[in-house]
Amino acid sequence: MVISLNRVRNATMFVPTNDAIKKYRKEHEHGPVATADNVYGGVTDRQAWYHLIADGIIDRQTLAARTMLWESYSHPVENRLASGADGPSHGIMLKTKVDSNTTQLAVNGVPVLEKTFSCEAGSAFLIDGVLEIPPTILDILHEMTPSQAHGQRRQIVSGGDVDASSPGEYSFVEKLLSAAGWHAVLDTSQGATNESAAMHTLWAFDNRAFSTGFNFAERAYLLHGPTFAAYDQDLLDKSIKDTQAVAARYLSTGPISVARLGEGEHEVSGFNSHTSLALVVEKPPGDDGDLSSTLDGQRIGNADVVAGN
Repeated sequence: MVISLNRVRNATMFVPTNDAIKKYRKEHEHGPVATADNVYGGVTDRQAWYHLIADGIIDRQTLAARTMLWESYSHPVENRLASGADGPSHGIMLKTKVDSNTTQLAVNGVPVLEKTFSCEAGSAFLIDGVLEIPPTILDILHEMTPSQAHGQRRQIVSGGDVDASSPGEYSFVEKLLSAAGWHAVLDTSQGATNESAAMHTLWAFDNRAFSTGFNFAERAYLLHGPTFAAYDQDLLDKSIKDTQAVAARYLSTGPISVARLGEGEHEVSGFNSHTSLALVVEKPPGDDGDLSSTLDGQRIGNADVVAGN
């Protein structure tokens, strides 16, 4: 990794302190990652690259200005450097945020220390911990609590803090994507490749919102139509096409961030070339906090939840 880092320019890196690395190694010395290939001290190569921001040289004032997502060098590093390309290739996002109570700047919840370094490749910030690859979209769906977004969409981008949960509250969005044949994009933990290995954004609705938006017959057709039509190829093709037309409005290719887009009206693509979504980002009057947003007129209850895929 040192050789590859020597080829990086105009970047920002979060550097764990020696104590943080020692603590991480001790906690993970007997874990699964300890026996994986290409690791140092329990840290995988991909995880190490996750500490590197490819959005240019960023100073502390910019990091602390407001909650922001940054694109990392985590995916896929080798191909990009080998080709001489600059910048990220839809790497996993990092979230920087200042705690309103303590004024502590943190990246993915890990404190960013005051010490800052400048180097030929860019700038570096010491952090009091080792960053870990966030959970997959599927894992986050299973972990979210029912109280967080009733009747609202939750935007998960390809970590943020996720509360302990009641499994199944977002089961309909998972079943909808499964019926559409797109379940692989939710979970890349098994080494998915090609399209499913790319980064995605899920505009997640909870079960109550789905039940409100579609009647019983519509829900049954969307979630179970392909299964019931399996005996007839023509009916199966039509059922999958209909389900995909709906599911495409809740999934986008690439990591889309409300914070990165900023205030204004934006058009984002669904999961096929025929679907476009209207994303409106606003700053609440007199509010110095996070931006508010709607997608096709529906409020996003919790934007920019970072996932590993």
